[in-house]
Amino acid sequence: MLASYDAQSIEQIPVAHRSFLQNGLKDFYENETHFCVHANACEDLELKDQPKRMLFWKKFGEVKPHQSGRVMVCGHTPQISGYPKDVGHAICIDTAAARKGWLTCLDLDTRYCWQANEAGNTRSFSLDAAERIAI
Repeated sequence: MLASYDAQSIEQIPVAHRSFLQNGLKDFYENETHFCVHANACEDLELKDQPKRMLFWKKFGEVKPHQSGRVMVCGHTPQISGYPKDVGHAICIDTAAARKGWLTCLDLDTRYCWQANEAGNTRSFSLDAAERIAI
């Protein structure tokens, strides 16, 4: 983090930024139709009651629908295909950016994705597009 600010110590980072990083970040984001977490969520627990190990470390596998009825959007499990894995009630958008894959951005309302990779290539598509490669 210090390198991002070209700083030698935390005191050199602007106070407002430090405050946000220390106090403003939440473990999840939610709206009426979706919730976003880093890794995963227990289907039978409210988001506020989720164990940290689920939110930050549990891989995307056989994910069951969440009791809230909302769609979960997560990462933490690279999809080597380069495309998000969409199982209807959950979408994993980790498309292996840290492994020379794609960085994916998803519009939750339209289900449209934009991607870029380290080589400077870009592409975009709808999760619902028939021509998108199935995963």
